Amino acid sequence: MSGKLAAAGFGAGINSAGADCGDQPNPCAKGFIHMSLASAIYYASKSDASPGAATLGAAASRALKSMNMSPRSIEATGEAVKTMMDVYGAKIAGGFGVPCGGGWDGAVFDGTTRNIFGSPATEGTDLCAGAADKDKCTVFWGGGVAPKPNPIPKCPETVVTDTAQWGVCEANLISCSKQRAYYDDTNPDFMDWWTIFYWAWWITWAPFVGFFVALISRGRTVREVIVGGFVCPTMYAFVWFSVMGGLAIKMQRVAEVALDVKPDINHAHVNCAEHYAGTTPITPQSKMLAEAGYTMLACVLPKDKQIYALMDAYGGLTNFLKFFLWVGLVIYFITSSDSGSMTDDIISAAGLGVNKIPNWQKVFWCWTEGVVAIMLLSNGTNASKALQALSIIFGLPYTILLCLMVPATYRALKHVAGDKDIISSYRFNTQICDIFELFSPNGGSPCSPGKHFTSLMTGLVAPFVAVRAGLLYVSPERPLNALLYGAFAQFLWSAWFILHICEVAGKGMHSIAWVCFVFLAFIISVVRTDIRRKDKIWGNSLEDFFVGLAAYPFALSQIQMHAETQGQDKKPYFEQIDQLRETMDGLVGDTAQLKEVTTSTA
Repeated sequence: MSGKLAAAGFGAGINSAGADCGDQPNPCAKGFIHMSLASAIYYASKSDASPGAATLGAAASRALKSMNMSPRSIEATGEAVKTMMDVYGAKIAGGFGVPCGGGWDGAVFDGTTRNIFGSPATEGTDLCAGAADKDKCTVFWGGGVAPKPNPIPKCPETVVTDTAQWGVCEANLISCSKQRAYYDDTNPDFMDWWTIFYWAWWITWAPFVGFFVALISRGRTVREVIVGGFVCPTMYAFVWFSVMGGLAIKMQRVAEVALDVKPDINHAHVNCAEHYAGTTPITPQSKMLAEAGYTMLACVLPKDKQIYALMDAYGGLTNFLKFFLWVGLVIYFITSSDSGSMTDDIISAAGLGVNKIPNWQKVFWCWTEGVVAIMLLSNGTNASKALQALSIIFGLPYTILLCLMVPATYRALKHVAGDKDIISSYRFNTQICDIFELFSPNGGSPCSPGKHFTSLMTGLVAPFVAVRAGLLYVSPERPLNALLYGAFAQFLWSAWFILHICEVAGKGMHSIAWVCFVFLAFIISVVRTDIRRKDKIWGNSLEDFFVGLAAYPFALSQIQMHAETQGQDKKPYFEQIDQLRETMDGLVGDTAQLKEVTTSTA
C-alpha cells in the first residue's frame, strides 16, 4: 500500500490507518462540545427561558440529535454547562466548551483540559483548586456517583471532517483500517482476513477429513455416506445458526430500541460508549436491560465471548447451556485431533491398516499434534498469522487437486456400478498429465518423449497445427474447414498475446484479450469433442472446455499426437486399472487380506 501511495505522489510517511474514515462516522472518544451549542441547550431548559432562547435551544438539540446523540446525552450537555458555571463561574466563557466522552484526568489540568477556560489554565495545577464547589467539581471530573451516570455527556458522532460543526475531538474511537478490514467488503483487507482465509482453511482440512470419513465409512453405501456425513451435519448447522443467530439478532435489536441507540447500518457500527464501559452496563437503562436478560451484543468484546452473553438470557438454564457448550467444544476438538492423528499415522505408515500400526507411533503423532497446538496458542498473534499464511499457501494446490477429484470420483463410481457407456469406451492414446511421468507413462504411449515435448511447445505458441490436424483426422474430406478453423484459432491466440502487451498503452485491452482466449478454449473443446465421438472416447464437452481453458498447451498436444497417430494404441478406459487389480490379486494368495490393505490405503 505504501508503495502505491508513493507512486501516486504522496509522501513516504503516509499511513493508511487513521481517524479519517471517509464517509464512515468515527465516534469521538474524548473532546469538547462548542459552548454555543451547550449553553443554548442549558438556557432553553430553564423555567424562565424566553421564546427566543427556547427556539435556539431546540435548534441546538436537533443538531446534536442528528449527530447520533441520545436525548439523555443532550440533556447531560445542558446540565454540564450548569455544573461548570457553578464550579468555575465566568472563567469558562471563551473556552473550548463542555467536555464529552471519557478518559479525562480527574486530578490536574493537562494539555487538553486547560483549554476549558477563556485564558488557558496552567498544566499540572489542581482541577478543583479554585472551584467554588469542590465536591461538585470532583464528581464532575471523577465520574458519576452510583446510581447516576457520568455527568460528562458522550460526544456527537460524525465523520472526522465534520467535527468542527459541533466542537473539538481529541481522540477517536476506531482505527479505520482495522474497522474496515473487519466489516467493509469494499476494502481489500476484507478478502484477506475473511473470504480467502476461510476458503484456504477448509480446503486444507479436506484431505484428512475426507480420508477419515472414508476410513470409518467402510461397508456403507455412497448414499449413506452423503446423507450421514454431509446432509445431516449441514441441516444441523442450519438449525443451529438459525436459532442462535436469530436470538442474537433479536437481543441486539431489543437492546437498541430500549436504549434508543441508532446503529450505523452503512458501516456495521454501534456506539456503545454511552451505556457500556467495556462490557459493563453503566446507565440505569442498560442495567435494567441486563437484569431482564438482554445485552447489546455488539458491545461485548472480544467477540468470542458473545455466545456466553447470549446464553445469559436464559436465567436458570444458563449454566446448563454453557456446560453443554463446553462439552460440545471438547468433543469437537478431541475428535478432530484424534482423526487428524489417525490420518497422519496411516499415511506415515505407508497405508498400513489401523490394527497393524505400532502403538508407539500412534502416541507419537497424538503428542506431536498436541505440542504443536500448544506452541501456536502460547505464541499468540504471530503464530496464528503464520498459520493463516501457511493455510493459504497450501490451500491453492489442494483446491486444484480437489477439483480434479470430482470427475475422477464420478468415473470410479461408474466403473464400480458397471455402467456400460464408460466400461465399453476408450481413452486418448496420450494423457494430459503425462508430463509428470516425463512423457514415459506406465500405460504406454505411441509417441516418444521427444515428440511429446515438441508437440507441447507447438501447442503453446501455434494452436493452428493441432486444430487443423484434429479436424483433418475427424473429417479428412473437409480440408478447407480444418484450415479455416486452424487459422482462426491462431488469430485468437495471437490477439490474446498481443493485446496483453497493448495493455501498457491502453487500459482495458486485457479484457478483450481474455475474451479471445475463451473463444480459443471453445474451439479446442469442439475439436476434442469431435475426436471423442469418432473414437468412442468417454467424456463430455464441458470437461473439454475446461481443459482447454486451464491447460490449453496440453490439450492441443494431446489432440495433435492422437490425430497424427490416427488414434493408434488407444486403450479401453479402465484397462490399466483392471490389469493392476489382476496383478495384485496374483501377488497375494489371501485376497481378503489384500482388499483390507488396499481399502485402508485408499
